[in-house]
Amino acid sequence: MEGQIASEPARDEAALIRAAQRGDQDAFERLVRTYDQGVLRLASNLLRSPEDARDVYQEAFLRVYKNLHAFRFDCSFHTWLYRIVTNLCLDHLRRRKVRREEPTVTETSDGPVDRLQSVPEVRAEGDPQRSLLS
Repeated sequence: MEGQIASEPARDEAALIRAAQRGDQDAFERLVRTYDQGVLRLASNLLRSPEDARDVYQEAFLRVYKNLHAFRFDCSFHTWLYRIVTNLCLDHLRRRKVRREEPTVTETSDGPVDRLQSVPEVRAEGDPQRSLLS
Protein backbone atom coordinates (compact mmCIF):
# COMPACT_ATOMS: atom_id res chain seq x y z
CA MET A 1 0.00 0.00 0.00
CA GLU A 2 2.81 2.43 0.85
CA GLY A 3 4.35 1.94 -2.60
CA GLN A 4 1.09 3.06 -4.15
CA ILE A 5 0.93 6.15 -1.95
CA ALA A 6 4.55 7.06 -2.70
CA SER A 7 4.04 6.67 -6.44
CA GLU A 8 0.84 8.75 -6.53
CA PRO A 9 2.65 12.13 -6.55
CA ALA A 10 5.01 10.88 -9.27
CA ARG A 11 2.05 9.80 -11.41
CA ASP A 12 0.32 13.12 -10.78
CA GLU A 13 3.47 15.00 -11.74
CA ALA A 14 3.90 12.93 -14.90
CA ALA A 15 0.30 13.68 -15.86
CA LEU A 16 0.91 17.37 -15.16
CA ILE A 17 4.04 17.36 -17.32
CA ARG A 18 2.27 15.58 -20.17
CA ALA A 19 -0.58 18.10 -19.97
CA ALA A 20 1.90 20.98 -20.04
CA GLN A 21 3.64 19.37 -23.01
CA ARG A 22 0.30 19.40 -24.83
CA GLY A 23 0.02 23.15 -24.18
CA ASP A 24 -2.07 23.23 -21.00
CA GLN A 25 -1.07 26.57 -19.42
CA ASP A 26 -2.66 25.73 -16.07
CA ALA A 27 -0.58 22.56 -15.86
CA PHE A 28 2.59 24.52 -16.58
CA GLU A 29 1.69 27.11 -13.95
CA ARG A 30 1.17 24.32 -11.41
CA LEU A 31 4.62 22.95 -12.23
CA VAL A 32 6.12 26.40 -11.72
CA ARG A 33 4.32 26.81 -8.38
CA THR A 34 5.53 23.38 -7.29
CA TYR A 35 9.19 24.15 -7.95
CA ASP A 36 9.51 27.93 -7.80
CA GLN A 37 10.83 28.24 -4.23
CA GLY A 38 13.34 25.43 -4.68
CA VAL A 39 14.61 26.94 -7.93
CA LEU A 40 15.00 30.37 -6.34
CA ARG A 41 16.74 28.85 -3.29
CA LEU A 42 19.19 26.89 -5.48
CA ALA A 43 20.00 29.94 -7.61
CA SER A 44 20.43 32.11 -4.51
CA ASN A 45 22.78 29.59 -2.91
CA LEU A 46 24.90 29.28 -6.04
CA LEU A 47 25.00 32.96 -7.01
CA ARG A 48 24.88 34.71 -3.62
CA SER A 49 22.99 37.58 -5.21
CA PRO A 50 19.21 37.97 -4.94
CA GLU A 51 19.02 39.96 -8.18
CA ASP A 52 21.07 37.44 -10.15
CA ALA A 53 19.08 34.57 -8.61
CA ARG A 54 15.80 36.14 -9.77
CA ASP A 55 17.22 36.56 -13.28
CA VAL A 56 18.27 32.91 -13.40
CA TYR A 57 14.90 31.87 -11.95
CA GLN A 58 13.08 33.61 -14.81
CA GLU A 59 15.46 32.29 -17.44
CA ALA A 60 15.16 28.73 -16.08
CA PHE A 61 11.39 28.64 -16.30
CA LEU A 62 11.51 30.26 -19.73
CA ARG A 63 13.85 27.49 -20.88
CA VAL A 64 11.61 24.85 -19.34
CA TYR A 65 8.63 26.35 -21.15
CA LYS A 66 10.46 26.41 -24.48
CA ASN A 67 11.96 22.92 -24.10
CA LEU A 68 9.29 21.01 -22.20
CA HIS A 69 8.40 19.16 -25.39
CA ALA A 70 11.91 17.64 -25.29
CA PHE A 71 11.55 16.26 -21.74
CA ARG A 72 11.45 12.47 -22.18
CA PHE A 73 11.10 11.23 -18.59
CA ASP A 74 14.61 9.71 -18.68
CA CYS A 75 15.15 11.36 -15.31
CA SER A 76 12.87 13.07 -12.84
CA PHE A 77 11.50 16.48 -13.73
CA HIS A 78 13.17 17.78 -10.57
CA THR A 79 16.58 16.57 -11.79
CA TRP A 80 16.04 18.03 -15.27
CA LEU A 81 14.90 21.40 -13.92
CA TYR A 82 17.68 21.66 -11.34
CA ARG A 83 20.28 20.82 -14.00
CA ILE A 84 18.95 23.69 -16.10
CA VAL A 85 19.16 26.03 -13.09
CA THR A 86 22.67 24.86 -12.20
CA ASN A 87 23.91 25.31 -15.78
CA LEU A 88 22.41 28.80 -15.96
CA CYS A 89 24.07 29.71 -12.66
CA LEU A 90 27.44 28.46 -13.88
CA ASP A 91 27.04 30.46 -17.10
CA HIS A 92 26.12 33.52 -15.06
CA LEU A 93 29.17 33.10 -12.80
CA ARG A 94 31.43 32.76 -15.85
CA ARG A 95 30.03 35.97 -17.34
CA ARG A 96 30.40 37.73 -14.00
CA LYS A 97 34.07 36.68 -13.82
CA VAL A 98 34.78 37.87 -17.36
CA ARG A 99 33.19 41.25 -16.64
CA ARG A 100 35.31 41.66 -13.53
CA GLU A 101 38.57 40.98 -15.35
CA GLU A 102 39.25 44.28 -17.04
CA PRO A 103 42.32 44.71 -19.21
CA THR A 104 45.20 46.47 -17.51
CA VAL A 105 46.51 48.01 -20.72
CA THR A 106 44.61 51.05 -21.97
CA GLU A 107 45.14 53.13 -25.07
CA THR A 108 46.09 56.77 -24.57
CA SER A 109 47.22 59.52 -26.92
CA ASP A 110 50.81 58.58 -25.97
CA GLY A 111 50.23 54.93 -26.85
CA PRO A 112 49.34 51.91 -24.74
CA VAL A 113 49.77 52.29 -20.98
CA ASP A 114 49.69 49.48 -18.43
CA ARG A 115 47.58 50.77 -15.55
CA LEU A 116 49.23 48.32 -13.17
CA GLN A 117 52.59 50.00 -13.66
CA SER A 118 51.23 53.05 -11.85
CA VAL A 119 50.78 50.94 -8.70
CA PRO A 120 54.03 51.08 -6.65
CA GLU A 121 53.82 47.45 -5.55
CA VAL A 122 53.82 46.34 -9.17
CA ARG A 123 56.58 48.62 -10.48
CA ALA A 124 60.15 47.37 -10.20
CA GLU A 125 61.11 50.19 -7.83
CA GLY A 126 58.13 49.34 -5.61
CA ASP A 127 59.01 45.65 -5.41
CA PRO A 128 61.55 45.08 -2.60
CA GLN A 129 62.82 41.84 -4.15
CA ARG A 130 63.38 43.48 -7.53
CA SER A 131 65.15 46.46 -5.97
CA LEU A 132 67.58 44.06 -4.25
CA LEU A 133 68.37 42.47 -7.61
CA SER A 134 68.95 45.83 -9.35
